[in-house]
Amino acid sequence: VTEYYGDQIAVSSIREGLIRDLARRGRNVESAAKTLARVDTGRLRSGFETRIVPDPIPYAVVQNLVEYTTYVAANDRATNTPPASERGRALMLRALEAAKK
Repeated sequence: VTEYYGDQIAVSSIREGLIRDLARRGRNVESAAKTLARVDTGRLRSGFETRIVPDPIPYAVVQNLVEYTTYVAANDRATNTPPASERGRALMLRALEAAKK
């Protein structure tokens, strides 16, 4: 247990609130990504995860570690599709927009 004195209590409390809010927002984006992802076996949807990196500046990471995620995210079979990394990014951007609503 870390003890805080004076102003450190307020900073700690604000930081904890920020981390809780980041976790909530990350879960919202994760949920939207799961909704937008195509489903054949369910492995892609179950592969999404949210993690919070608390230091030095807290931020949320929503990711999918399933190897073929970026290929499925394109949801098309065209021969001139963008690189896989751009298609994966497009899925996450759509999820971010959906989570804002």
